[in-house]
Amino acid sequence: MARFFVGTSGFAYASWIGKFYPPSMSRDSFLSFYAQHFPAVEINSSFYHIPRLTTISKWVAQTPDDFCFSFKLSRLITHIHRLQADEALLAKCLKPLEPCTQKTQPTVILMQTPASLKQDAALLEALLKRLPADFRYAMEFRHPSWFQPAVYQLLTKFHVALVLADSPVLANGKRKWPLADVETTTFAYLRFHGAKVLFTSSYSEEELQGYARLVQEKLRKQMDVYAFFNNDAAGHAIDNARMLEQFVNRATTDH
Repeated sequence: MARFFVGTSGFAYASWIGKFYPPSMSRDSFLSFYAQHFPAVEINSSFYHIPRLTTISKWVAQTPDDFCFSFKLSRLITHIHRLQADEALLAKCLKPLEPCTQKTQPTVILMQTPASLKQDAALLEALLKRLPADFRYAMEFRHPSWFQPAVYQLLTKFHVALVLADSPVLANGKRKWPLADVETTTFAYLRFHGAKVLFTSSYSEEELQGYARLVQEKLRKQMDVYAFFNNDAAGHAIDNARMLEQFVNRATTDH
């Protein structure tokens, strides 16, 4: 049966103390508390530095067996080497995540390209060929040139999800980053970067109800759905993730 994995981008925010985490709670208890409320979390810190094996082992122990982690792939690969990564570099970035493979649910690797990197199918295919089979993979492109059938075919070939990224609409009527709902594998991956102001503003009930219908549609197709809120300022990510989950669950009951 398809599952809906909803959560936030990160969990260790001091600004959430009092709003989500109890005031007296130590940071060491944040993840186990978070995992009582959400079935998944997206880790963005892995983009900035490669996590320690000991840290990942601790996180695995602090969460239920069916809890799902998504890790943003290191910028070493996506931004510094601009997708040119050999097996050694991939192993350096992904090996510390191996304890997560003990979970009953697959771990996801989120690969987000820089906005300046234009479409290069050969470059993309070379990377996708080298990805180890231990994880699920999702690709978030930031340059519009990537959104074309040849790229979708490559993602489909290697069972990589195209991320549906919701970002603010600019004055010119276009979104900050392209948004496309194209199914390229057996699961879907949604990221919410803020409705009006990047990383900051909340989503309305109407907006979330629309996305709940989209999530339901994919679940009916037996696709797992991952949805993470990256609008963590002022704790909007928590409220929005909870609301989306409620709308999806309500639609499931009504269906």
